[in-house]
Amino acid sequence: MYLGVQRAWRYQAACDPAGPAPRPERTAAGELQGFGGRIAKGELVGTLPLDRPSETGTAGLRWGYQSLDDVHYALISPIVGLALGPTRRVLLGLGAPLAVEVFDSGVPVVDGLDNAWRLRSEEWDEWSDATRVVRYFRVGRKEERFYLSADDELIASIGHGTITRGYRPDLGNDHHRLSLALDARGDDGGFELLTSDVVTWEVVGGLLFVKPLDNLDVGERVRSLSLGLTAMTDRLAPVAVLDDPPDDHTDPRDGYQTGIASLIGLDVQVDVIDRSRADIKAYIDGSRLLEAGNGGTLGALGRFNVGERAHLAIRSRAEVRLYDPDYQPAYFDAFYAIERVSSLRPADDGAPRLAAVKARTGPPRTGGYGELQLSWAERIAVGTALGAASGPDDGEIALSAEVSAGERLRLAASWGRIGWDTLEELGATEGADRVTAQGRLQLTRLWFVDVRGERIWDYAPADLRYLPRWENRLTTDMVVAF
Repeated sequence: MYLGVQRAWRYQAACDPAGPAPRPERTAAGELQGFGGRIAKGELVGTLPLDRPSETGTAGLRWGYQSLDDVHYALISPIVGLALGPTRRVLLGLGAPLAVEVFDSGVPVVDGLDNAWRLRSEEWDEWSDATRVVRYFRVGRKEERFYLSADDELIASIGHGTITRGYRPDLGNDHHRLSLALDARGDDGGFELLTSDVVTWEVVGGLLFVKPLDNLDVGERVRSLSLGLTAMTDRLAPVAVLDDPPDDHTDPRDGYQTGIASLIGLDVQVDVIDRSRADIKAYIDGSRLLEAGNGGTLGALGRFNVGERAHLAIRSRAEVRLYDPDYQPAYFDAFYAIERVSSLRPADDGAPRLAAVKARTGPPRTGGYGELQLSWAERIAVGTALGAASGPDDGEIALSAEVSAGERLRLAASWGRIGWDTLEELGATEGADRVTAQGRLQLTRLWFVDVRGERIWDYAPADLRYLPRWENRLTTDMVVAF
């Protein structure tokens, strides 16, 4: 259950020279807002893409190089970034990415140029690919009372993350997906909404929460009580391979029977400590995979500012879990887009996640999970997550780091692995990994160079599952500001 990140960040720690930062906002989800570095709000582990929006309008051209295993491409795309509204808080990014094949180094040299200058049409062969022109659309920020984000690389959690945590819809590379997250809250409650794709709405759900005692004349801890209801559904979840799948199918849904994977949960949260330099929230979550098992979580979220101006911000999470074998904590996790088709955990023997989870038997499982993030003065951010349980293949780990020298140079990397039991399995060179490394260099005020290497997953129809491969990109953006 590797954790990813959402694309929303702004350093809000109390090191602002204008004075102490405001105290963190409370949300029923329990996420601590109002501090931290580029590790995004609502996610404690992971790193952000480095080319996302600013509050300055830009227009220009992106061009560069991309390799997908042995095939090499030239990239070109016009890009536009708009900052709209009187406060320039409505952000819209547009583009039209094109990839032209240059050379295939996986075949004999004499054949390597056979497809030279061929447009990679696979990225524009479905009507839903029209959403590629929208890179992002955002209103507000995650910590504000209203937040909307439509993004082609959205990574999101719902509530405390016991059902949906670090979910990345675009990890499966068979389709382009423009995902949507919408949050709204007031003093007495609010909601969160998430969908994997604004075109198909395959995976959709959200959280509704209320603070029923907020207006009563009672103690602060009592007023902080929050009650939440979470529901999440994959309405086209693969469950079994078709008896005779089409040989030429490219959509996993054409090779599998599908069903409905639905989870529902209730949670209670209360403030234990609520101070400007320390904030601890405790929560209890209970959830169920419909027509299968149940799970329970007792957890705490902590935030601490260290130093006179809070140069060091610490965020943490600790959980104790008890769940049935036919239940999966954080069911919609960073690997769900892959495991919904074929589980990466050895004990599941490649079955789709829904079928694999429902087939698990044995006694109830116990486990623990923790996260820790440290960020210092908007320059360095590191995060780690570790989980283990009594069942097979339930180990999970994630690491992330980012170093920033202002806007001139930024470097970031993240790695996560699931489905391991022993340190030997954890140290193996091959596994269920998610890897990203990236850097961004500002050469002039309007000229940027980006490099990114990432392990992605492509659907292989012959194998009826996703297979990993490496994608490397080197691009440069030349833009004008307005």
